[in-house]
Order: sequence, then structure tokens, then C-alpha cells
Amino acid sequence: RAGWLSKGLMAGVLWLAFGCAFAQNTELIFGQKNSYGIGPRAIGMVGAFTAVADDASAAYWNVAGLAQLSSYELAISSAPVYFTDNVNGRPAFGFPWYGSMQFMIPIAKENTLGISLFRPFHPQYDFYAGNPAYSTGQRSEGSYLLNPSFQESDIVLSYAARFSAVRNFSVGVNIKRLTNDPYYIRYFGTDGNTQTSLNNPVRVIGFGVDVGLLYRIPISKYSEEFRIGLALNDLVSRAQYANGLVINDANAPVNFNVGPGFETQIPPEIVLGIAYKNNYLFSIRNITAFDF
Repeated sequence: RAGWLSKGLMAGVLWLAFGCAFAQNTELIFGQKNSYGIGPRAIGMVGAFTAVADDASAAYWNVAGLAQLSSYELAISSAPVYFTDNVNGRPAFGFPWYGSMQFMIPIAKENTLGISLFRPFHPQYDFYAGNPAYSTGQRSEGSYLLNPSFQESDIVLSYAARFSAVRNFSVGVNIKRLTNDPYYIRYFGTDGNTQTSLNNPVRVIGFGVDVGLLYRIPISKYSEEFRIGLALNDLVSRAQYANGLVINDANAPVNFNVGPGFETQIPPEIVLGIAYKNNYLFSIRNITAFDF
């Protein structure tokens, strides 16, 4: 992912995607990490925010960036979600609402505490596109089950601080309570038993721990600098199916059969970000950022 920022105008420039699909049958809800993200500014930069992370939404992208805040910040954002079923290309629809609320409290110079409520939305997409081993129907059903579109809801406590011994180096930690909206898991397939299973409330409750690092390298006295960010998300994590989930779809290469209280690990995610901040490109203040 890459983004460009100039005088408050954010534009996505390039999307570079590198990822792994975790196909274990116990990771139906949080096994796939794709979401639209949090914060209009970061979303406007197509998520290339790991090395920028200089507002309240840093709690989502790279918690270490919160150490840059010098004053209290209250951020609230919300918007309806409109998208298209990426397997069948069905018309887009609205709801649920992407949303976030964050309150950040600097407690000392370059030390920040924060509490956040995040509601990122996870869209559905086809993990089997181009795989000749499966028929079109198998690919569709498998994609629906491996990655149903769902609404996530997180409560996050954050702390970030700058290392006094190393100038411009900061570290941060998130502790998260993760849940899904039990009534919003959208299934686009045609299997009647699967439709019935997913129409019933599916409740997943879990926790996660994120660690973030940010290093700012000044280049000149005119606010020019190079930035490196590293987000280590869900390094420690667990998710529990509170009421279980049983799906037996003969048309799909993936099936699920987990009882109430079943626990599984949420796959970790590692994001490396680099950014260059200067006042010269296009003769205006700007930041060019890439995430991998």
C-alpha cells in the first residue's frame, strides 16, 4: 500500500498487497485480516499509515505513533459501507456502519495513554480466484466461508512512549478486546444449511496484543525526515466461539464444526512502513508513504 499526503488532502497513489491466507477451519471470523481500516485520513492514504501514525488513528495502524501527540485528541468518525460481492458481482448495499471513537491523553512529554472503540468492516473476497483445482461453485462457497463479510467491534487500551536513550524512537502497546457483531455475517452463497447456520447469531469473543515501533530520522532542519514504522499486530491473541458454529456445505472445499467455547489463535500480522516527509516535492509540505 502507498499513500500521499499534502496540506490535509489525502490521496491513494498505489496499492501494493502482500499477504498470506490462513485456511484453518477454526479461523472463520478473525482469520482474515482485511478491512477498510480506521480514520478518514489513513483510509484516504489507502492505509499506508504505519510510518506516519501521527493522529489518534495511530492506535489502529501503529500504536507507537501516539507518542507524537502533544495535546488531547478526541476523534469520532462514521460512514455507511457500500460494496459489491466480489465473487458474484452482486449490487452493493449499505450498512453496517464503519465507525471509530478515540480519546488520547498525553500524560507526560512524548508519553500517551488512549482508549478507543473501533468498528472496522471486513469485506468478502475470493481467495480461490484462478485456482483450477476447484469449480466456480466450489470457489464461491469456499470464499464465502473462509472470509464472510462481517462487522468487527474492538475496545482498545493503548500506551506509547519515546525512548529517552534513543532520540526519535518510540514504542507502543495495545491491549484489545475483540468481538464481532453476531447479527452481521453476510453470506452470498446458495446452500440452505449454511444460510440457516449463518442466519443464527454467531458470537466470537477474543483478545489481542499489538506492539508498534516508530523511528524518525531527521534529514534537515526544515522538517525533512525519513520515517520507519513496524506494526506487530495480534502477537498474542485468542478467539472463542461463544455459541459454537457448525457448517456442512458439500459444495465447498472448507467446512466448520466447532462447539460452544471453542478457542483458536488469531493469526498475527506484521506491517512494515516507510515514509518521507519534506517541504520540497511539488513545492508544498507533503508525505509519501508505503506499507508492506
